[in-house]
Amino acid sequence: MKLLMPLLLLFVLVLPGTCPSPVRGDEDLSRHPIYSRYDFAKGPRVINFASQPLAVPIGVISEVMRRDRILRQELAKLGYEIRFLPFLKGNDINFFFKQGKIVAAMGGDMPTIMTAASLDIVVPALAKLGFSSIVASNITTAADLKGKKIGYPPFSNGHYALLSALSSVNLKETDVRLVPMDINKMVDALAAKKIDAFAAWEPVPSIAAKTGDHFRTIFRCQNSSYFYLSRAFAERHPEATSLMLAAMVRALHWMKKDERNLRQASAWMLDASGRLQGKPVGLTADEIAILTRRDILDITTHPTIPELDLTDKGTVRRKFDFLKSQGIVPASSAAEKVLRSFDRELISRVLTRHKKYRVESFDYETERVDQ
Repeated sequence: MKLLMPLLLLFVLVLPGTCPSPVRGDEDLSRHPIYSRYDFAKGPRVINFASQPLAVPIGVISEVMRRDRILRQELAKLGYEIRFLPFLKGNDINFFFKQGKIVAAMGGDMPTIMTAASLDIVVPALAKLGFSSIVASNITTAADLKGKKIGYPPFSNGHYALLSALSSVNLKETDVRLVPMDINKMVDALAAKKIDAFAAWEPVPSIAAKTGDHFRTIFRCQNSSYFYLSRAFAERHPEATSLMLAAMVRALHWMKKDERNLRQASAWMLDASGRLQGKPVGLTADEIAILTRRDILDITTHPTIPELDLTDKGTVRRKFDFLKSQGIVPASSAAEKVLRSFDRELISRVLTRHKKYRVESFDYETERVDQ
C-alpha cells in the first residue's frame, strides 16, 4: 500500500493528563429534527449504513457506494437490502449504533475508538488519512486562543485537535470558553463573531478559508476515518460484509480512474450535504475533489489499515489512552479490546479475490438516489 509517511510524522501526541476532562453529555437524539424522520427498518436482511455527507472524503465515498448498482444487485441475490442514512457527525451515528439501528458506518477515529471501547465492532478498512484543524479569526497562534470562544463538536477528532492545540501551548480548558456546536454551523458562527475560532475536519476548514480572508488555520492534528460495522453482523453475514467492502474499494478505483468520475462523486457529496443541512456547502466539486485526492486517493486505493497504527505505540492506542485519561471512555475499558476490533484480514480477502468481487467493474446510478 502506498502511504504518505510524512503525514504520520505530523501526528500531535497529547500525553495522558495534559488536558482537562471535557464535559460529557448523553444527548437523546431520538427526537432530533432530522433523525426522528428516519425509518430505521430492522431485520436480519436490512443493512442500515450510516454516512456523513459533511465529511471529506468519507462523505464522497459513501455517496458513490450509495449509487452502486453492483452492490445492490449482489446483496439482493443474497436477500439483503441496504439503506444509506446521512448524519451530521460520528457521535450522532453512534447513538443509533448503540441502539442496534445502524449496522455499518464510516466515521472518524475518535467516534470509532469510543464505540470499539464499549461495543463489539469490527473495523476492517481505512477511509481517510488527513487532518483536523483549528481555524480562527484574526488570531495567528494557538497561544492567542486564551480567553477566546471556540466552537467544537464534542468527542470528535476536532475536539481532540482542540485539546491538543491547547496542550501544545500550556493552556488549560479553563483558559478558553468552549462552545459545543454542530460542524455545519461553525463557519457562519465565526463570520458572525459568535465564536473566535473552531475545531473541525474537512471540508469545513476549506470552506472557512474561502469565506473570509481573515480566517486562517493556526493548528492541525492528524486524524483518520474508518469503515466499521457490528461484529455480530460481520460474523453472521460474512459475504454481505465482503460485498460492502468491495463496494468501498470499487468506489476508490472508480474515482482514481478518471478525474471526471471524481468530480461527479464530489458533486453527489455536495448535493447530499446541501440537503442534510438545508443550505449549500460553499465549495465547488473541484475543491471537494482536491480534498478527496489528498486525504485518500493519493494515499491508497487499497484501504488496508496501516499495521503501524495498531501497535502498542501506534495512533489508535495513543488516542484510546487519551480518551481514557479524559474520562470519555470508561475506566474499565481495555486497549487490547479496542485494538482487536481492527481486522486487516477482511479487506485483504476482498483484495485477493478482486475478480470475484468485481472491484474494477463500475455501474452507478447517475440520477439522485433518495432513501
